[in-house]
Amino acid sequence: MSDSAPDARFPINLAAPLSHEIIEAVSIYLGPVIGFFLGFAFGVGCALAVMYSIFLGGYRAAVRDAQLPIPPERFLKAQKKQRVRE
Repeated sequence: MSDSAPDARFPINLAAPLSHEIIEAVSIYLGPVIGFFLGFAFGVGCALAVMYSIFLGGYRAAVRDAQLPIPPERFLKAQKKQRVRE
């Protein structure tokens, strides 16, 4: 067998460049990956960030209300409800 003859076990298609085949293969999966990131990861991440900031704001307000010398009416009602449940 000479060095210039192509090996029959590994056919080579020289008509289609390798980069074109790679781009076609990657483009099949690229759309769903971008859609997943924008729709799920980015969307859920933003929603969690908003909910966390609201939670922290409410927590800070509750701690501040609990430390007041005269607690607000709403705080006293919540304490009363909690005592009834126990």
